[in-house]
Formats: sequence, structure tokens, C-alpha cells
Amino acid sequence: MSTFEKPVLRILQLATLGLLMLVQSSSATAQDKPKPVRVIEQSTSEMNSETAFCANIKDPAQEQRYAIKTRELNELKAAVEQRIITLEKRRAEFESWQKKRDEFAAMAQGNLIEIYSKMRPDAAAGRLEMLTEVLAASILLKMPPRKASVILNEMKAEKAAGITQVIAASGDIEKKS
Repeated sequence: MSTFEKPVLRILQLATLGLLMLVQSSSATAQDKPKPVRVIEQSTSEMNSETAFCANIKDPAQEQRYAIKTRELNELKAAVEQRIITLEKRRAEFESWQKKRDEFAAMAQGNLIEIYSKMRPDAAAGRLEMLTEVLAASILLKMPPRKASVILNEMKAEKAAGITQVIAASGDIEKKS
């Protein structure tokens, strides 16, 4: 190497070393510094508009909730009224059956019962066969069971069976009461 080349080479080495140091120092400072964060700030006018929006929809939303609750209450009211109507119909039906039962019992008054009770069983059976099954059954129901059974025993089987059905039905009416 010539004397001229040595200083040039030395300058090049120093320049390279300087560049390396510059690169290292710039990369170290880039890593140490935090990245800037973009901060979005709302202006007071934007905040006021959001608050105003919430306030404006608050009342309609509350009114909507009230409307829904009112509709639900009206549906429940209609269901209750329907049940009341059903109960009223059942009550009317029950009163009708009660009235029929009372009329049935009234057909045979005390004196009439006493008359048939004092008759001979075969004679009473013949007379009761001529009456309607409902009237005959009401008379027999008011008699003592021993006397009524003897009279039923003297009747024709078909007529006695019909009267027995009426008596059994009156027992169902009494159970429904």
C-alpha cells in the first residue's frame, strides 16, 4: 500500500464507523420513544347533541313501554271478562238445575205422599203406573224407603225401571248442587 492509500483507507474506515454509530443511535431513539397516540376529543357541541338525542328519545321510548303494558293489561282484562262470562253461564245453568229440582220436589206434597203411603202396595203401584215417571218418582222419593220399595216391587218391570232412572237422575242433580 502506498502512503497515499493508507490515509484514504483510514478515512473510509472512520466514515463507515461514523455511519454505523449514526444508524445505531437513530434506531435506539426510535425504540425508546413511545408511538404517538391519536386522541379523539369530542367537542362540547357534539356531547350536547348526544345528550339531547338521548333526552329526545327517552319520552317516546317510555310511552312505547307504557303502550305495551297497557295492551298487556287490556288482554288480561279481556281474559278475565271472558272467564266471568263463562262463570255466569255456569251459574245460570246451576240455577236452572236447582229450579228443576225444586219443581220436582214440589210435585209431591205432604198430603199426597201420605195418601199413597197408606194405600195397599199393589193398589198404589197400579195408580203410580198411570202417572208420569217424574211425578211417580217424586212421590216415591218422599215415602219411607221400605214402603217405596214394596210399591216398586208391585209395578211392571218397564215402568219401575223408568221411575228408577228418574230417581237416579235426581240423585245426580242433588250431587251437582
